[in-house]
Amino acid sequence: MWKLFKRKTPRISLIHVLFERGSNIMERKHRGLANVLNKKVARWSTSRIKIAMILFITIYVASIVYLLVDTFSTNTDNIQVDHIYVPKNVSLKDTQNRSLDEENKFIRVRIKEFYLYMDSLKNDTNGKHIYDSIIHYRPGLLDSITYWESLNNQK
Repeated sequence: MWKLFKRKTPRISLIHVLFERGSNIMERKHRGLANVLNKKVARWSTSRIKIAMILFITIYVASIVYLLVDTFSTNTDNIQVDHIYVPKNVSLKDTQNRSLDEENKFIRVRIKEFYLYMDSLKNDTNGKHIYDSIIHYRPGLLDSITYWESLNNQK
């Protein structure tokens, strides 16, 4: 009819072709290495294979347990948060030729304005969709703002 639901043929890009060729080359090399290792292991007895497998699994599990214990046993009280500064190479139209305190005040005002904007989106029926998508793609954004406000209130 009007070809509204025309089936699109997928266009193959050059990057896709290059990655496909690269993966084929790597697969052939892996297969060659696997064949070499299979030939070497073919001469081993079953008890020797079992010992090798038990040794491999023991080392693997021990390394994972070590990493998990090390991860959960680290002290998280030493985390420090530094001041937020605008880099020198970023030029904001309202912050040029200002002192550091004025610049920090400007940043505080911008963050407060953003927080109020997000709050108004949350309370608006039409803006709820935008608010939900922002929270979906940046889940810790509002937590960071409240944490930043609590740090500023401590000063």
